[in-house]
Amino acid sequence: MVSQIHGSVAAFSTETVASSSVPAASDNVFEEILQRAAQENRQNLDASSGGISSAKQGKAGLEAMLGNQPAAAAQSSTTAASTEADSDTPEAPFVPTFQSNVEVTNSYNGQSTELNPMYFATSETAQYLADKFGTGQVKEEAAYSPGNAYYSSASLYYIQTPNGQWLNAGLLAETYVRMPEAQWPGLADQEIRNAIAQAGG
Repeated sequence: MVSQIHGSVAAFSTETVASSSVPAASDNVFEEILQRAAQENRQNLDASSGGISSAKQGKAGLEAMLGNQPAAAAQSSTTAASTEADSDTPEAPFVPTFQSNVEVTNSYNGQSTELNPMYFATSETAQYLADKFGTGQVKEEAAYSPGNAYYSSASLYYIQTPNGQWLNAGLLAETYVRMPEAQWPGLADQEIRNAIAQAGG
């Protein structure tokens, strides 16, 4: 009985020792779990910080890429507005120009006489008339043929009509002097077309 008791005590003691060793093992496991949890928390925190940093970098890059767009859009709007304003600006009325101080000189005595400038349109005016009423062709000729006793200080310009006629640009341009575009828009144009038609042009 005593041996049984001792056996029981020993057995109980053994169980007790065994059971008393369990909390120590549990404590070790718990500490390991805590350590792993802390490590995972640190990793998650690092990952979160990296994600935030990446997000900030991505935002900064996106802003850098798109930062100029508002300025470009504003510039585009300004350009469009300027172009629209230019298109709305009425074209200035045409004003012909003539060569100045045109004279004819007598080669025998050297005497000079002033000529009517209305016969002597500038090349720019002649080209304008040729483009608007003719074929775009302009030719320049001396006021007096070679070998003549007279010579001029300026050349005459002629425009070619659609029918192949050559008309003095100065005489046509003079129509704008008598009928200024600023006062009678389109009237000189019609008069010139009539003159060209009557000349068979």
